[in-house]
Amino acid sequence: MKAKLSYPVALLLIALANAIAGVVCISLLPESVAVHFNLSFEVDRLGSPWIYLTFFLFPLPVAAGLLFESLRRGQKEKNRKPLKIILTFIAAMLAYIGWLMVWCGSVSELGQKAEAPLPFLICTPIGAAFIVLGNYLPVIKRNSTLGIKTPSTLASDYVWTQTHRVMGKVWVGMGVGEILCALIDTFAGTEFLAPVWLAAAIAAECISLPFVTRRFKKRELQALSENAEITLPSDTDQA
Repeated sequence: MKAKLSYPVALLLIALANAIAGVVCISLLPESVAVHFNLSFEVDRLGSPWIYLTFFLFPLPVAAGLLFESLRRGQKEKNRKPLKIILTFIAAMLAYIGWLMVWCGSVSELGQKAEAPLPFLICTPIGAAFIVLGNYLPVIKRNSTLGIKTPSTLASDYVWTQTHRVMGKVWVGMGVGEILCALIDTFAGTEFLAPVWLAAAIAAECISLPFVTRRFKKRELQALSENAEITLPSDTDQA
């Protein structure tokens, strides 16, 4: 039990230390800083630097959630590793955004362009997040906490497994495309490809998901009506 709790406790302490460091740095910023950028990454709104504090506080409940899930007996053992990796990545991403905002806060005039290469610094981690999440989607076992939860996936191991295998590949493709678009935006100065790709990819995923689950639900019902055995992919096949 001690070994199982050591990592979540350490992550919670790191998140707490990050929040304290964030408070100190925010207190040193000017009273008015950039709090929003338009699609051209120019400052279009100024405000209090304490708005940044949100991103320093969010990792705390994420880390606390990992600690709670480590203590919860109902969590499947095979889900603990992907849950640990995913929640750690989310906490790190939120902390990263907080420090990125503090860095960009030095831009304090409306219409001024951010000195940092924001398309690369923002969109590349988003792409990496989709790649990480997509890589672990296929190995998550059916549960009520983590994964793609629809009535069809929650009611069937077969539909859950097959849907997560397909959508895992989709998410990896979304992440790779987002990183490539961010690189093009950074070096070609286009500035719009990464946001457009992300919005289009998320919309396409939301539209296609019901069709994916319906397809596997139909296949499962057909197999049951024919008294055929449905075999689930092994963990080796899913990795």
